[in-house]
Amino acid sequence: MAAEVTRAKAAEKANSDNIAQHATSITNLQNTKADKTALEAETEARTNAINTVNQTINGIDTRVGTLETTVGNASSGLVKDVADIKTKNSEQDTTITQMQSAHSELAGKVATAQTDIGNLKTTVGDTASGLVKDVNDLKAAVKSNDDDIADLDERLDDVESVNGQ
Repeated sequence: MAAEVTRAKAAEKANSDNIAQHATSITNLQNTKADKTALEAETEARTNAINTVNQTINGIDTRVGTLETTVGNASSGLVKDVADIKTKNSEQDTTITQMQSAHSELAGKVATAQTDIGNLKTTVGDTASGLVKDVNDLKAAVKSNDDDIADLDERLDDVESVNGQ
């Protein structure tokens, strides 16, 4: 019987060890399952983050493409517009320089014309001086001469009638 008890105790110990091993295995499996669940959650979070980054990159690619089209090159877009504006500015600068030169020339002619106009005003004058006064004086002299001639014609007619002619 002692051998049976020893065997029973050994079997109980083996069962107990076996149960402990199974408990450890179950705990390990539970931990592994929890680790797997955590890993799956982390993988899903990282996948979502990667998808978000990819969407952002795709959006940026689209905007960069739009910007490249807007910025353009020598034959279209803003690059062409800037080149055209620079060319137009250069042409306008030349035109402005020509206009400034013409303006300076015209300013000199205007100054000369103003001087000439002042001289002409003096020459033409008014009722007290200049050509206006001379014309008025000559008109008065012509009127006076016309009156004198008319007077002389009357006298000549009187003399002729006295002389019988």
